[in-house]
Amino acid sequence: MDQDAALRKALGRPGHEGLSYGFEMRAMKEIMQEAETRRKWASIRWIAMISIVSAIMIAAAVLLLKVYFSFSFTLRMPRMNVSPEVGSSFGFYFYIAVLALILLGLDAGLRKRMHKPE
Repeated sequence: MDQDAALRKALGRPGHEGLSYGFEMRAMKEIMQEAETRRKWASIRWIAMISIVSAIMIAAAVLLLKVYFSFSFTLRMPRMNVSPEVGSSFGFYFYIAVLALILLGLDAGLRKRMHKPE
């Protein structure tokens, strides 16, 4: 805000009668636009620096887990033995899941139809 006051004081001095109408306002507008542009670029640089530092920290954590602690990142599925008795219960649970999805879809459709904005 001190810069604004200094600019107004400098532009408000007598002796600039030859300037066109609105010169001061155009100059102030350009100065404010430049200041806004610099603020935006500063925030973009700040976000980029935070992102880079975060990526480096994540990479360091992965390296630490992988190299020093011999941590395995592969997820292995356990071996499943499927018997015929499981098939009938699987069918029942599949039927219940499909029925629940159909009922949820009907509920959403009816609510949309009943509560139309006028």
